[in-house]
Amino acid sequence: MPTIASSLKQSRPIGTDPRLRRFGFFPGLFIAEMESSVSGQQERIFPQGELIAFESADLEVSNFDIQKSNWTPTKNENITAEWFISNVKKTYGQQGFVELDVLTTVSDDEAKNLFALVHPSFSAVSHVCPQGLTKTCAACRIKLLEAQTFEDETADKLRMQLLYSYVTYHDHARNRWAETVSDFGKGLSTIGDGEEHYRKNVHEIALTERAVAAADAMGQRQAAATVEGMKEIGGGFREALTQLAANQEAAEKRHAEEMALMRQMLNQNSVNHSVTDAKVDKRTKEYKDAHKSESQAGD
Repeated sequence: MPTIASSLKQSRPIGTDPRLRRFGFFPGLFIAEMESSVSGQQERIFPQGELIAFESADLEVSNFDIQKSNWTPTKNENITAEWFISNVKKTYGQQGFVELDVLTTVSDDEAKNLFALVHPSFSAVSHVCPQGLTKTCAACRIKLLEAQTFEDETADKLRMQLLYSYVTYHDHARNRWAETVSDFGKGLSTIGDGEEHYRKNVHEIALTERAVAAADAMGQRQAAATVEGMKEIGGGFREALTQLAANQEAAEKRHAEEMALMRQMLNQNSVNHSVTDAKVDKRTKEYKDAHKSESQAGD
């Protein structure tokens, strides 16, 4: 299988008339525009992912040849298709615009049929872009074009030119998205539709999804750490409960012993008090009896 570079070198017809119709191709830029007087197109905005015809045209241009006696401010001039498409290549070549010069010398109908064969719609091949792009996606198209093979030489050269276009844009979009992410992290950029278009073409994860994934990962790590921490805490708590129960049991035992000793002391005091009271009562009785007899004798 030939390389992209070798295919491109062999594809351009030799000695092609610059006035012949050309075909160009954009691989799916977010937006590409140019003045009609420079591009030769009726519309400023270029279509994406489809054949774009460039034809020679007679245009009214400024007349700078003021030395002629019949000078007029403007003049009609035939602008070639090659000149128009060259202007677009200079502006958008680094973003993937290519001239499909393999189609320059074939008829319009043949060019359209070859393009439909090599670059079918996603729906025609039952392909669904994971990023939701429905017509052009650099990552998807590269995969599809690399998987194709054509016995027809012209079709295979067209495949290589389209592949070159998408690879160029994929590299451009990847670099721009990386710059956007870096700038966004520094607070220097916002993520707009254009930046999102770059991201989708290289199948990168959206920053919001990346943040959610990072939060989920952090949450999982924290949950795991919490479980381990609870295990450690649980083990220590059980040990503390066991020790507390032992201390309580010992305290209750000491309390029971102290109460028993106190009851014993109280009982002993009660006995001594009773004996003492009995002795006091006996002496009191004897004293009263003695004085009673003396009082009776005096009477």
